[in-house]
Amino acid sequence: MPEDNGDEKEFECPVCGETFDTESGLNIHEGQIHPNKRIDELEDLVDTFEDETEKALDIKKEKEALKQRAKNLKHEKEELEQTVKDLETTTDKLKNGIKEKEEELDDMKSKVEDLRDDREELKAEKKSMNREIDNLEEEKQSLENSLEQTEQLMVKLKHQVQEFNEELDE
Repeated sequence: MPEDNGDEKEFECPVCGETFDTESGLNIHEGQIHPNKRIDELEDLVDTFEDETEKALDIKKEKEALKQRAKNLKHEKEELEQTVKDLETTTDKLKNGIKEKEEELDDMKSKVEDLRDDREELKAEKKSMNREIDNLEEEKQSLENSLEQTEQLMVKLKHQVQEFNEELDE
């Protein structure tokens, strides 16, 4: 590094701190006394370059892997969206099926209730008819009794008529 001491410039060696009047003197000193310093700096620079290159390659590989992962995730997302659509369709079908079954169930309950009502009506009608049958049987029995009495009476009357006829014929 040049130092300004009034009119004269001095050049200091960055490695050992020795000063020189000219830049070329400093360069000669560095070339003779510290020759490995430049090589070390270049090697360090090459090592750094190689490290940075490896990092860049790793980053590039990682970037490609991330792109592929993003592509795969996008594909999975599309498949999941399709699955969701399919499930929504299935859900709608199931809801419609449930609604239809509920309607069928309501119809069946209504029919059962109607049959219960009909059954109750039929029971009442049956009781009424049984009473009518009983009444008719009683009337029939009464008529049969009347018939029997009438027949007996007729037999008596025939017998009396025959007796009258016999008395008249005599």
